[in-house]
Amino acid sequence: MKIIFASDIHESFINLKKLFRTTQADLYIIAGDLLYSAFPSWELATRYTDQQQRVYSWGLSHGLSGTRFEMARSMLEGPAASPIEQALAREFLRLTDLARASMLKKYSRLAKIFEDSGCPAILTIPGNYDMDLDNTALSPWNLHLKTRTINGIIFAGYGGSPVFTPGIPDNLCLTYNERFENGRLLSEPYDFFSAARPDVLLLHQPPYGYLDTIATYGSIGSIGIRDFVDQSDVRLVLSGHMHGDWGAVFRGGKTFLNPSNFGRIVEIHRIKRGGYFAEFTLENRQFSGGMLRQIDGGSIHDVEQCVRHGDKFRLLVMDLRRYRYLSNIKKRQKHIRAIRLFNTLRSFFQQHETEATRTRIAALEDFCREMEAEGHEIAFHLLGSLNFGMATDTSDLDTVLYFRDPGLTVPDDVSYPVPGYVLSRLKELKERGIELSICDCLNLARIEEAVLTDDVHNMLLQRFIFYYGTCRCVNAQLIKEVENLLMNKQPLRFLIEGELAEVFRMMISSFRHTYSFKKYQMRLQEKGITVPPYIEERIWEYLEYHDEKQKKQSGGDVQ
Repeated sequence: MKIIFASDIHESFINLKKLFRTTQADLYIIAGDLLYSAFPSWELATRYTDQQQRVYSWGLSHGLSGTRFEMARSMLEGPAASPIEQALAREFLRLTDLARASMLKKYSRLAKIFEDSGCPAILTIPGNYDMDLDNTALSPWNLHLKTRTINGIIFAGYGGSPVFTPGIPDNLCLTYNERFENGRLLSEPYDFFSAARPDVLLLHQPPYGYLDTIATYGSIGSIGIRDFVDQSDVRLVLSGHMHGDWGAVFRGGKTFLNPSNFGRIVEIHRIKRGGYFAEFTLENRQFSGGMLRQIDGGSIHDVEQCVRHGDKFRLLVMDLRRYRYLSNIKKRQKHIRAIRLFNTLRSFFQQHETEATRTRIAALEDFCREMEAEGHEIAFHLLGSLNFGMATDTSDLDTVLYFRDPGLTVPDDVSYPVPGYVLSRLKELKERGIELSICDCLNLARIEEAVLTDDVHNMLLQRFIFYYGTCRCVNAQLIKEVENLLMNKQPLRFLIEGELAEVFRMMISSFRHTYSFKKYQMRLQEKGITVPPYIEERIWEYLEYHDEKQKKQSGGDVQ
């Protein structure tokens, strides 16, 4: 059963439409915070937030408890408030009614998106920005305090969060019924889930201790839900709310998932982009692996993959740049200057990728899937015009082939023989119009050994790092397993890159390499695209490349 799971939509309705249109799944699940504002404008939201604080301060000063709505009613109806305070209460209550109407209108818009999606099944719950969805147009999809059985799997949901959300009328927000009373925990979610006995929990507020931490505060999750999780055989726990504590956790046969925010959010130091969602499968009611993805500008990008190895799971970073952004990691991955220049140029040309490039890459992806279906793991790094996105119908298809065979070893300075199961299929690939040229063949099992033993002089590892730093890959998962090992050994990788400077000098000095850039420029000109001056300068800088070691030896100036 394939499931797509998103949380904290924050009114990103356009992106949600794109998600429904560009993906396919048996079930779509959304874990709350469907709205981000109760008002049709941020000006009204800001004014209302200020009034919330003023009403609350008045209520505390007069010994009142309850919601701000109840305090405002007391201001208006009781003798203690001055005329100015009563005017504040009237305006506050008027805006509260306006908020209700605005929220209901937004839910109706979202219900129309659900209806038009064509998705086989959608489940959702409210978050701390939301009303009880049973009182809205989203009632047919609401799983709060309900169960739903799909493909024999019991899903149960509990929405909301025990927090005050500025700008949202607290009399409209869903009440989170969990509190301590006389030293005893009274938990509606615990009682509900204990009676429902679900296979999958859908939550906005996570259970205590699982994907629930805030910096400086620590864990803030639900104690009652944690008690239920510990005592039950629930298989999968889906939650949101905590935009920073995202990811996958595996404990005692249970899987906990939080895909971070789907909608954009405002943080202290930045406005954080959204579009994140999880795509995963359930087999025999068990989580069997999946991918954290991001929809960005209409395209979907893989960020991190969860794969099963025996009875354990491994998390593989698929897109380091997006992973670092989501994790708010400021430190960038360093490369030697030659690789930085090379990738700047490659990135520019890839923006104008040809149809022939896309067709050939799609054919190679199909080829890898066919091999995998037959029990063979292979992957490719792409070289030449295919790497730059500038391939034509007559271009050479230069590749590096990867396979995994722990029992096969050849000297590190030679290419491995192409496996027979690949050779036997190359003719079939040629009949499809894809004539591969395998320029190098590497055994990933041997490369992993070299990484783990810090074998800086291993030429197999050196070649891999050269390709890894400069090439695009097909069937990334296989290659990413080695890349993720290198992520934890950045000094080793950077040291080996420094040793590759001579390789770059030799490559750059070749006529064929120099001519390639002229060829790519001409192909763009034929399409009416002018190469901007700053790219021409980078091409010249790259072709005149001298490494840092040369600069030091020549006193800093290279003629």
